[in-house]
Amino acid sequence: HANRLFPEIGDGEAINFFAFSSTQNHGFWYSHDEHFDGPITGYIDGREYRGSTLLFATLKREFDLDRGIFAPYRLAHMSEVAVKRLLTDDFGPIELPGTRERVEIVHRYGESFRSAPPHCNTPKKLVEIANQNAQPLATLYRLFSTVPGFSEDPLQKKIGLFAMEMISRPEQFLRPAPGEDIRPIIDYHLMRVCLRSGMVIPMRALHATNSARVFVSSAVESAVRSATYRAVRLLATLVRARLPHLTRVMSFVDHALWQARS
Repeated sequence: HANRLFPEIGDGEAINFFAFSSTQNHGFWYSHDEHFDGPITGYIDGREYRGSTLLFATLKREFDLDRGIFAPYRLAHMSEVAVKRLLTDDFGPIELPGTRERVEIVHRYGESFRSAPPHCNTPKKLVEIANQNAQPLATLYRLFSTVPGFSEDPLQKKIGLFAMEMISRPEQFLRPAPGEDIRPIIDYHLMRVCLRSGMVIPMRALHATNSARVFVSSAVESAVRSATYRAVRLLATLVRARLPHLTRVMSFVDHALWQARS
């Protein structure tokens, strides 16, 4: 199953695959009349996938056909038709929110590397630079904080996703220093878990809106995300105090909260 979603161990193009997929890892839901209407689903080779798993499945299918497809210099000038083909299931283009914005991210992401100096013009080279630093993980966050597709989020969710993949892969692409850990990765799943569990308590005025799954303003969303970030960071601190033998506390906490999402 894993090989349907991710590159084989030792594949020289794996970092390009994970870096690009991280820039597209958002917005896997349908809406109707300003309400949440369910997760996006699709079929790849007859198998049903949903959410970010669907993203990996469709990108991996394209990757298997052309392993160099996610090289930044190719993405910089990829046609809109070709970009949409990356996000296609057995029945055609997947209707993801913000398709126009996704195409723009592909071009800006690719161009940022294409125009960079030779020593840092690929994601792999940035990972290598990070590993040469005394604090590789912190350096990775800093280096990718200016890359389009990663740079837009002040809470750096996508950099955290990419960092987790680089650390967790058998190749150990990124090797954090002792004591380094990823930062909270705040997506809608964690926000929902924290709201349901009481880790985050919204203002009373938002209770009805939240229960009805009605869209909220960007300011309200930002406030809930920030509160969730602080709550998850506090939870990680408590876990670290009780389980000092854990070396990757945030990964442990993130997995536990992910399992509690349904």
